[in-house]
Amino acid sequence: MNAYTVLSVFGFVSLWGYSWWVIWYSIFLGFWALLYVLALVWMRRLWFREANGGSVAILPEALPTVSVVIVARNESANLPALFEDLAQQQYPVEQLEVWLIDDYSEDHTAALVCQYQELMPYTLHYRLLQGEATLSPKKRGIAQAVSQAAGEWIACTDGDCRVPPAWLSTMLSIGQSRQAHFVSGGVAFILERPLFRRLQALEFATLVGVGAIGVMGGFPQMCNGANLSFRRQSFESVDGYTGWQHIASGDDEFLMHKMAKAYPKGICFAQHPAAVVQTYAQATWHSFFQQRKRWASKWPHYQNPVPKILAFFIFIGHAMAVLALILSVMQQYPWKLLIGIWGLKCLAEFWWLMPILRFLRLQPLAGYIPLLQIIYPFYVSLFGFVAGKGKYQWKGRAWQ
Repeated sequence: MNAYTVLSVFGFVSLWGYSWWVIWYSIFLGFWALLYVLALVWMRRLWFREANGGSVAILPEALPTVSVVIVARNESANLPALFEDLAQQQYPVEQLEVWLIDDYSEDHTAALVCQYQELMPYTLHYRLLQGEATLSPKKRGIAQAVSQAAGEWIACTDGDCRVPPAWLSTMLSIGQSRQAHFVSGGVAFILERPLFRRLQALEFATLVGVGAIGVMGGFPQMCNGANLSFRRQSFESVDGYTGWQHIASGDDEFLMHKMAKAYPKGICFAQHPAAVVQTYAQATWHSFFQQRKRWASKWPHYQNPVPKILAFFIFIGHAMAVLALILSVMQQYPWKLLIGIWGLKCLAEFWWLMPILRFLRLQPLAGYIPLLQIIYPFYVSLFGFVAGKGKYQWKGRAWQ
């Protein structure tokens, strides 16, 4: 295979005859794609290196006491399933307690919890969120529960989640065996029929994979509050959420950042399917948009510049791809080259994502990767512009 054949495969021969700016633009876009693919290769290697490094849950002889904390608002339709899941945990019930902090729900959450307090084998505590109105009720709710909890470990999940029977035993055995202070776990969207929800599940699996690799690589930046655990003593030693109460979101990542600063080697990811928590994708475009704006609102507050640099790298490459597509439609850019770069990126994404999808038990989503790769540049470009700007709606409230 000669150089001409290689260039033809990826469409670079089609640059002949175009102006110099198109050539340089294509070189830059191609170089970006190459760096992107190399990053995916490195991430996949790190994923398998950690998988072979012993991330298997082996219960220690003495299981620690654990307090499960759920801060919920208007989740009465979902809480019964979660309470039942917690009743099925493969964990000594005498060493387990559950705290439900009610963020001023407008449904019948209080009556529901009162009913389940009599039915569950574990101790189920109910508290109304204390204090005046706050910009971050979930942070305050977790801190309130931790201050009263009896567990050596705190495990957090959300009111709309489902947890597998070995969730606690797996998360805590990994934390104990690795002498960790903070354990991040996988979260997967429940597979549903609508295409919109399946694409959300696939995109979210990518975020989970990237967050896991960051923890494995020693630079923890992303995690999800639907599945995390930490030592109560470690939470108290870093003074909880002090310094971050003015930001509505980030109860998960900002705490992990504080823990990582205090305990650089004390953060780990539970790379075990038995620790994966499930939740639901957003039902409408509006709720999806508001959720992603909420997530993006914390990015400008990251103290480490590396995530911002990486976010800009991802944004600029996808924004350039969108512009190249527009120029191709206007016959100002070689469409063969654009398809070649898209094909290379698509293959690399498939290769990188498959082990993540297997881990999350979402293999049926693999066939949607090409479609997501068509949509993703527009998605990244849109949220790159709106991140951290304006208000968003969540749980019936408006946040800045």
